[in-house]
Amino acid sequence: MKSNKKNWKPSSDHKYLIIGYGKFGKGFAQRLLKEGIKEGKIFIVDKNKESLEEAKNHFSNVLETIVTDFDTLDAVDINEINIVVIAMADLEESLMIAANCVKYRDKKYMAKAKNEIHLKLLKTLGVDEVVIPEEEVGSRLAFRSLFKSNIEIKDFDNDYVVIHIKMESLNKSISEKTLAELNIRSKYECSIFGIKREGLFFVPSGKDQIKKNDVVSIVCKKNDSKQILEFFGSWD
Repeated sequence: MKSNKKNWKPSSDHKYLIIGYGKFGKGFAQRLLKEGIKEGKIFIVDKNKESLEEAKNHFSNVLETIVTDFDTLDAVDINEINIVVIAMADLEESLMIAANCVKYRDKKYMAKAKNEIHLKLLKTLGVDEVVIPEEEVGSRLAFRSLFKSNIEIKDFDNDYVVIHIKMESLNKSISEKTLAELNIRSKYECSIFGIKREGLFFVPSGKDQIKKNDVVSIVCKKNDSKQILEFFGSWD
């Protein structure tokens, strides 16, 4: 079946419909605010009155209802919504909402799933991105356990990570060399985009050197992270 979906790019003009304001939905909505999305562009729908009372402290577009068909959402113009987030825990309700993907193909759909079967069903119905939250957290924690305590590592997307390394010591390959001399970009697909020194963050140039106790911030391919940390002496 040929898709009519748009090529999606990040935009502060997008309007979001978040269906379900539990831990997942709340976390999604709060992150949007943190990233600069105006609360007026975020619509919250849930059947739980108690959950919505908390949501009203942060959002003006809050609707208490059970959603099965987008056409029944009188308080929300579905044609203005760009991204739909299916965030409720109930499997049956989740799948009923996902069935709207067939009718409204111009939107991006994201959802949480309880297990692999749920995930596959959502994908079959046309949901673009599906996560199993517990598996995501467990996977990230396992990845984090591979590294020493002086580093912080975060997923940037499926292929890239951001690494922050506190340089508690400098090995011979780094000591007294400029970033241009280190030239790690010739070895790995990565970039040193920041250094925090004595509490002050700056964007380094090729002439800068890494000093002891600096926090070095790097974006790199996930597959290169082990080699990069070995280069900086931060792999267990």
